[in-house]
Amino acid sequence: MKLGDANGSKLLKEPGCLEKQCQLLYEELCKDGVIYAEIRCSPNNYADPTNNRSAWVILQEIREHFQKAMDKKEKRKSRSILSD
Repeated sequence: MKLGDANGSKLLKEPGCLEKQCQLLYEELCKDGVIYAEIRCSPNNYADPTNNRSAWVILQEIREHFQKAMDKKEKRKSRSILSD
């Protein structure tokens, strides 16, 4: 096993791991009060051509995962306002 295969690129090829990583990163950014962040990554390293997951597909997935996390937070915020 090459160094780095037990974290980073190897794990993030798995769609569920990539989604969870995006969710956790978004939650941490919110907790730290960050209102703007530029996220850099290596989608080529997470691509899996055998499963039709190109670097472009990975980028789309990352965007969708962050959008899902933002929508989820907004929904919780709306419910909190309504219950007050």
